[in-house]
Amino acid sequence: MFEKATDEATWSEMYARLCRMMEQISANVQDSGIKNSEGKPIAGEEYYAAQKAKRQGLGLIKFIGELFSLQMLTERIMHECIKKLLGNVENPEEEEIESLCKLLTTVGQILDTPKARAHMAVYFSRMKELCKSPNVNS
Repeated sequence: MFEKATDEATWSEMYARLCRMMEQISANVQDSGIKNSEGKPIAGEEYYAAQKAKRQGLGLIKFIGELFSLQMLTERIMHECIKKLLGNVENPEEEEIESLCKLLTTVGQILDTPKARAHMAVYFSRMKELCKSPNVNS
């Protein structure tokens, strides 16, 4: 936040107020869906670090998709990324599912060609399995 406040002087007052709000709530904020290495819900500063990592991961996936859209990455690479994200159908990580959705939203229409129809059918079949899995959060 310091970097943003110093880089965007116009918004200094807003960033200062946001710091004040964070000071009052940061220790109480938690997300039962994000767990630490011991399986306990994370809270406070850990929560913000985990959210930042998640946001950056989704940003990376979107960036990869945009590179493909500009023909800077090959179709084969996109299929490998999708296969990796669909690799654990029995007990998938929530971040993998979100990344898969972000990637397919970005590049799915471009990838869905007659040449890749068989691949797409397998992807959608696996996604249907994921929807039925009790291990997947709604």
